[in-house]
Amino acid sequence: MTGKHTLQFPVRKIMLTFLLAIGVLAFLSLQPVAAQIEKDGDLHFQLNYDGKSYAVTGCEETATGDLVIPATYKGLPVTGIGASAFWECANLTGITVPDGITVINPNTFYGCTGLKSITLPDSVTVIGRGAFSGCTGLTGITLGKNLTLIEGTAFQACSNLKSITIPEGVTEIGERAFEGCTNLTNISIPSSVTVLAGAFLNCPNLAYTVYDNGKYLGNASNPHLVLMESTAKDITQCNIHTDTRFIYFWAFADCTNLTEITVPDKVTHIGTGVFAACVGLTDVTIGKETRNIESSAFSGCTKLKGIWVPEENPNFTSSLGILFTKDK
Repeated sequence: MTGKHTLQFPVRKIMLTFLLAIGVLAFLSLQPVAAQIEKDGDLHFQLNYDGKSYAVTGCEETATGDLVIPATYKGLPVTGIGASAFWECANLTGITVPDGITVINPNTFYGCTGLKSITLPDSVTVIGRGAFSGCTGLTGITLGKNLTLIEGTAFQACSNLKSITIPEGVTEIGERAFEGCTNLTNISIPSSVTVLAGAFLNCPNLAYTVYDNGKYLGNASNPHLVLMESTAKDITQCNIHTDTRFIYFWAFADCTNLTEITVPDKVTHIGTGVFAACVGLTDVTIGKETRNIESSAFSGCTKLKGIWVPEENPNFTSSLGILFTKDK
């Protein structure tokens, strides 16, 4: 009896192992398998997992001149361009992007130093991080009317970009989106923007609208949308325009003679370090709609007596000049 029982265990174990192997094979057979890369001229295509569309995944480094991405490939629509697909294709001077592409993925055209201009179709809603970073030859770009998001570093170091109109409908311009665009002079920022990070670092040639000791960026309807910086460090006062909604990073930093400031009601964002080291600042009044005060906004304001907030502000309050957030 003992021998009979000792023989049954390995048989059962073998059967279980066999059934498990069959299950694993069946599971794997149901998983999608990445399609092979197909080359056609200078472009690389890959069938998407839906089997009903293609994406451009790469480009030959030797590609030159103007390149047209087709709207269809093998009778199916081209719906995507892969991340880094045109990475450092330095000899391309122009690229036509077809309607139907919705996202320009991260680093898609990174380092395309020969690219001079590009027009994005209305179907594009997102320009990804670093999408055109390092395109030093780019002098102009036309953005589609349905764009909603420009991610950080999207146009970083596009040192020959001279002007750009961001269409109405864009709600966010990411951190360092235009950093190092040293020849950028004209930019139109739409009133639809609700998030504006440190997008314009090292853009020394921007053409500002000047109003009462402040330099502004905006659009034709509201040229005072963003207060970028003071006209000088030795100003004693600044009446911020009533149509301003953003006060940009470090806008009044080191304005040591500034003694008091009133933030208008329409201002929603006060950026990092806006009043840093304003050692003469004694009183600040915050507007009704301010909802975001970023870090170090009042760092080094050693003579600050109080920050005053109207009762109507839903986000902040003050007591005896001390600023608090409203916890709801």
